[in-house]
Amino acid sequence: MAQLKRLEVGNVKGTDEKKLCFAIAKMTRLDYLGAKSCNEDELLKMDAMESAPPVLGILFLSGKLEKVPHWFNSLYNLKCLCLHWSRLKDDFLPSIQALPDLGEIRLLNAYEGEQLEFLEGFQKLKILQIGGCPRLKEIVINKGVMPGLQNLKVIECQQFTTLPHGWESESNLNEVYLSDVSPELMENICRSKGMDRQAITSIVLNRQEGAEAVFNITRWSAEAVLNITRWIE
Repeated sequence: MAQLKRLEVGNVKGTDEKKLCFAIAKMTRLDYLGAKSCNEDELLKMDAMESAPPVLGILFLSGKLEKVPHWFNSLYNLKCLCLHWSRLKDDFLPSIQALPDLGEIRLLNAYEGEQLEFLEGFQKLKILQIGGCPRLKEIVINKGVMPGLQNLKVIECQQFTTLPHGWESESNLNEVYLSDVSPELMENICRSKGMDRQAITSIVLNRQEGAEAVFNITRWSAEAVLNITRWIE
């Protein structure tokens, strides 16, 4: 067990915390960890682990979290973080903003606040995907934060009205995907591109080749064209 590089556990209950964390703590070569609670309302407790596996590169937690585990800020080799069913109420981003290799964040039914604020850090983040956050209204990204962001997806966030300020000028951002967000946001984007929104609920914006701050609508649909539940597979 100590030599395992990949571990996936399902049907986890709150009473399993100490036993599970004790076992994971021995897996010093673990690169991938996936833990899924027995149902979406069961607390996924992981705080009994003193520190994260030292070379952990991918972390997928599926279950309700009262808060992110205290060892999140020690995930120095983490490249991909997926949170599902977490329904976090408090801002958890300060716990991961300084992780040096974090390149991808996927949040599905993971946050219950109205605003996600990326105030500093995230220097290697390239992919940000957010879905199933019905109260989320806006994403704030401070200047100089996540300078390498290439792909942004926001899906099934019906109150989402505001893209990050200056998003079109982000030099590395190549694609923005929006589906089932607020009608107001869709209307504004379609109007700015000279399109009649009508029944459009999903759009893909791609950077125009040779233009630093010009995005064109390259695909649109009256239905979601991305299955949100497949983000975590």
